[in-house]
Amino acid sequence: MNVSDLFSSLNIKGKRLKNRIVVAPTERVGLTYTGSIMGADVIHEYEMLAENNAGLIMTQSLVVAPEDAAAVGFPLPGIWKETQIAPLKRIVEAAHQNGALLIAQLGVARPYSPRWTTAEVERLREDLIAGALRCAAAGADGVEIHGAHDVTLNHILSPRTNRRTDRYSDGLTLVNEAVEAIRAEVGEDLILSFRMGCCFDWEKDIATAKRIEAMGFDLLNVSVGVQEGYAPGIPSDYDYTPMTYAASLLKQHVGIPVIAAWGIDTLRRGEQLIQKGEADLVAYGKSFLADPGFVTRSMGNPDYSPCVHCRACRWYSDGAKCPGRMRANRYAESGKS
Repeated sequence: MNVSDLFSSLNIKGKRLKNRIVVAPTERVGLTYTGSIMGADVIHEYEMLAENNAGLIMTQSLVVAPEDAAAVGFPLPGIWKETQIAPLKRIVEAAHQNGALLIAQLGVARPYSPRWTTAEVERLREDLIAGALRCAAAGADGVEIHGAHDVTLNHILSPRTNRRTDRYSDGLTLVNEAVEAIRAEVGEDLILSFRMGCCFDWEKDIATAKRIEAMGFDLLNVSVGVQEGYAPGIPSDYDYTPMTYAASLLKQHVGIPVIAAWGIDTLRRGEQLIQKGEADLVAYGKSFLADPGFVTRSMGNPDYSPCVHCRACRWYSDGAKCPGRMRANRYAESGKS
């Protein structure tokens, strides 16, 4: 199969992506994060990814305050202090040396309560801004604000869990304030991406995506958030996930590039999405967890899918026991493709 569309270039903010393949921002548990500083094994993971032909590498969530790291329950890298900049810079340099761009994802994990004071929400905003500035200091091509899944920001964005009466009763006000401050500090060159958590009420999701674009974000990375609807209208024969369908729907309503994710698995499936105009970029998570050389190894077989879909992903306990990674390591040792 020809995967020429997947390997076509794309310009964002004057920066060239050599292809449409994105390393999704997935956590790598079981590696070294001493004091929430990435260890040599974490840096090596990203170096392997950089050497294997992805166009855009997104880091796992870099939490923006110590309480975010404490709330997760397993070690994570952070970006709230100066000593956390150097390892990120090494990852950026590895990406650039191999012709890839790198976007650092900013995450907030502290437990949200509607009883938070306005000052507590403002503190979160300031943590995001400071984290973005440190990522820029490390040379990152962009930052992504994580507003999906079960993270703090997604609960502030959802009316179902927000329940505030101050100016942050509309959670997007917080995002807008953060974006304005980041732009004021670093200018227009930094790519800004937003990881949007769809509620699957399509009218609300479309309205949110349009507001995100109007704020000045350059990329929309579509995922799942606090659900309020039931993902209506997905054709019964649709061969991808509801999150992928959401990306294709939102792409019809915004002018910025849209990243589709979840269950794409192979280059062939990614190529089909790009060919049909249902996404501008495709993100692979577990495929890269199972095999950092996923793209290189797929060149002779676009149906190569390294993840074996364990009932519980081993990367959230001990990535060394991932069956896909063990198989990929055997391939690498034997020189197989």
